[in-house]
Amino acid sequence: MRRMARQNWLLALLGLVLFASSCSYEAAFEDVLCENEGASEDGRECRNGFWVNVDAGSSTDMNDMDMMVVDMPDMTMSEEMGCTSESDTEFCTRLGFDCDEVTDLDNCGESRTANCGTCTDPETCGGAGEANVCGCTPESGVEFCQRYVKTCDDFTELDNCGMMRTENCGSCVAPAVCGGGGTANTCACPDQTDVEFCAANNAECGAFQGLDVCGQMRLVDCGGCTLPETCAGAGVDNQCGCTPEDDATFCSRLGKNCGVVTDLDNCGSSRTANCGACTNPETCGGGGTANVCGCGTDASVCSFLGFNCDSANSSAICSNKNTVNCGSCTSPDTCGGGNPGSSNICGCTRETDAAFCARNGKNCGNFTGTDNCGLPRTASCGTCTSPEGCGSGGTPNVCGCLNDASVCSSLGLNCGTRNVSAICSNFTTVSCGTCNGADICGGGGTNNVCGCTGPSAGCTALGKDCGTVNLSSVCSNYTNQNCGTCTNPETCGGGSPGEVNVCGCTPENNATFCSRNSAECGSLTANDNCGDSRTVANCGTCTGTGEVCTGSNQCVCTPQSDAAFCAANGAVCGALSGTDNCGDPRNVASCGTCTGTGESCTGSNQCVCTPQSDAAFCAANGAVCGALSGTDNCGDPRNVASCGTCTGTGEVCTGSNTCVCTPEDDATFCSRNGAVCGSLTANDNCGVSRTVADCGTCTGTGEVCTGSNTCVCTPEDDATFCANAGAQCGSASGNDNCGDPRTVADCGSCGTNASCNTNTCECDSGFSGDPLTTCTACPSETGMGGTCGDTFDNDCDGLVDCLDPDCDGENCGMGNTCSSNVCQ
Repeated sequence: MRRMARQNWLLALLGLVLFASSCSYEAAFEDVLCENEGASEDGRECRNGFWVNVDAGSSTDMNDMDMMVVDMPDMTMSEEMGCTSESDTEFCTRLGFDCDEVTDLDNCGESRTANCGTCTDPETCGGAGEANVCGCTPESGVEFCQRYVKTCDDFTELDNCGMMRTENCGSCVAPAVCGGGGTANTCACPDQTDVEFCAANNAECGAFQGLDVCGQMRLVDCGGCTLPETCAGAGVDNQCGCTPEDDATFCSRLGKNCGVVTDLDNCGSSRTANCGACTNPETCGGGGTANVCGCGTDASVCSFLGFNCDSANSSAICSNKNTVNCGSCTSPDTCGGGNPGSSNICGCTRETDAAFCARNGKNCGNFTGTDNCGLPRTASCGTCTSPEGCGSGGTPNVCGCLNDASVCSSLGLNCGTRNVSAICSNFTTVSCGTCNGADICGGGGTNNVCGCTGPSAGCTALGKDCGTVNLSSVCSNYTNQNCGTCTNPETCGGGSPGEVNVCGCTPENNATFCSRNSAECGSLTANDNCGDSRTVANCGTCTGTGEVCTGSNQCVCTPQSDAAFCAANGAVCGALSGTDNCGDPRNVASCGTCTGTGESCTGSNQCVCTPQSDAAFCAANGAVCGALSGTDNCGDPRNVASCGTCTGTGEVCTGSNTCVCTPEDDATFCSRNGAVCGSLTANDNCGVSRTVADCGTCTGTGEVCTGSNTCVCTPEDDATFCANAGAQCGSASGNDNCGDPRTVADCGSCGTNASCNTNTCECDSGFSGDPLTTCTACPSETGMGGTCGDTFDNDCDGLVDCLDPDCDGENCGMGNTCSSNVCQ
């Protein structure tokens, strides 16, 4: 629907701009479309993908026009115009972009957003200042010097974009001089080397920053530690130490997984640890290695699995065995046998009736016996074919013939021996007798029948095949007969030696044999002139350059392949010219290309790689500090002792050879700045401003937090001490507000008619009032009109009303009188 709406809008827009009085289109439709929105050309402007002729002073808001809706086939504008959209790669290439997402019109005028890829370090997308184009932004001179930890004079090296660069890294402030500490382009005090600086600050390793003997702040790499120790390994900065591994790591490193193990740990200290237990059928040391789980004998594993024969896969339960041999079965059991059987378990598979009969040698009638599994069986073993009968040969349940005469008679034979195995299972041959006189068995043309049918039989009987032969000794009805002629190359009586009346061939010599077979060289096996196989060890040798004797006994030089030509000349790359193995000139365009890391082909057709410098090696691996090991541009292992030192505040070189400062925690921040309480704002160990809301609270007696974040107690004055101690007068001793012992000789004096009693002013006996100012004489308890019932000690003797003996018999109110200390 959205595509249809766009089509209708485009058609309506096209209709409007064709007929609007303020705009007009050219007649050619291909001149109507445009790609660059807002572009101007020949008094027209590109709007929404169309060229519009704009009259001066008029404007048309295309969005406010009433659009006419036209039904049309479901096709995109690109399809209608016959435009094939380009791929994202083509889109990006045409626009000249090679990274990140780009949104623009494609070749068909359609808006397209495509990801044009990523850049390869050190380049970044837009790094050279052009959006969506890979480039490298060169670091500033300050960044260049900082990355190489250089602080003075001109320094030349590769910058972050891989370009060789020289920058002035500044000057030193006296007394520091450039290179004074032994490191080029680094400010240091000439009176103290880096080694001396580290030693003076008890820094054994790592990056250490502090003031040198010249009072200059210096950051120095104090070196590394010898394994197993590492820098700060025991938790003390710049000190070599080793943090002991836990028991699990100890066991894993030693390759132990069971039992109690005693050995040296990662720090070289003796350690005893329990490395765990094994799962059955494995036992600790069962595989032959102490403190390693493994299976013992095959028998124990087989027993655990319930197997008793053949090889079984034990890799899932035995870390030291892939297979175990569970033995063999005793006949008639077989491994996996049974009906049905189980793998690796002995059982007997019962044979079929046919196999039962065959195993017992029976082939007819019903036979009863014990089968292969020792169980009783009766089976029908079949029937016999004449002339055999079941048991006729003398063996029960076996087909057989009676005797030779019966067999010969049944076949109509009277002489010679005849193979009857096809019809008599108990006989291979039978003898049917001999012939009388001059007859021979089969002489009349029928096997095993007596007769003499012709001279050829006599010739054959005497082993003659040529010339005239007397046959009377073998055939009474024939005397001298022609036994035939010989076929070339044989002659009658020929051969070496020859035999009378027997065809034979006289063999040719070796030279004639080789020549007739066109053999120039080498060993030759073939049929000679007599048709017999002959082998001649040597028909000659080859003398031409590079010639060898082929399998067809010809001397031929086979030009070597380009690869063999290159190999023969020790060339592994580039073009090569020379003389090949056949003595002919040869040019090979390329003996190969160099595939080794960083290799190029030399003039001697060898692949060679020139190793990069240490600085380039560090830069290629993004290493700015510390020791670096890895593979260089030639694929060879390279160790660089130092790729630089870190100069940033608090920075140290990490295991990935980058300078990083790990911000200290709030407690360390407060402690380093000597702050024990209150809010603190200062630069942290990385030189970054930090505010900690609370560095702690003061816990000392009377302490408060000062502006310098220290806890201080201001001792109270004597008056406040006496007031806090509740002392109105006299000498007072005790701990003051700061918890310190204090004695005040005089906490004050009492008023008139008052005395000090245990640091408290009290009116003298018979007096009352304010003991700190004036006490006046107390009146009598009696004679004052009912004062013995007013609940006051009127005469200041400490006794109230009826409790005062002075009130005995006096009115205590309500018509009562004090008596015996009671108002009644």
